[in-house]
Amino acid sequence: MKLNIGAGEAWSFAPPPWINIDIRPSVQPDVVADILDLPFADQSVAAVYAGHVLEHLERDEVTAAACEIKRVLMSGARLLVAGPDTERSDRMFAEGLITAERHRSNGCHGDPGNPCVHHWACTPGEIIRSLEAAGFVEVAEIPITQTPAEFPVFDRGSLDQFAVAARRP
Repeated sequence: MKLNIGAGEAWSFAPPPWINIDIRPSVQPDVVADILDLPFADQSVAAVYAGHVLEHLERDEVTAAACEIKRVLMSGARLLVAGPDTERSDRMFAEGLITAERHRSNGCHGDPGNPCVHHWACTPGEIIRSLEAAGFVEVAEIPITQTPAEFPVFDRGSLDQFAVAARRP
């Protein structure tokens, strides 16, 4: 079993064998669940992709979400996290490489209680620290353009995005 956590809208759903999970029933995921309370047995999952989801949590919930993902992953299984890199987005906007609209969509909007907006300024360094705090190993940023093909990354060409890979010990 492989999980696409925070699947979002149908256009970002992963094909089988991935199971698309979202907290919002309205997007009709395969499973409606909260990333902080996944309905899967310990060590029952072969891989997890968490694309553009952690920035929608409160900052102090990110390590807890990483711990929950680690709980369901099998020993040795891999996790890939992708998201908007707010620092890179700031630089690219200043250099005229992305539009103001794109830059705004990467930023922190801080609307408490709304799962559809960013709640904190996400960066790969913050994600790496959270994954390491949760006990993941081999945690490293990789270029979004070089993410493993096995993961359902829908924005491999977006250079204002990051990817962080990790493995459960």
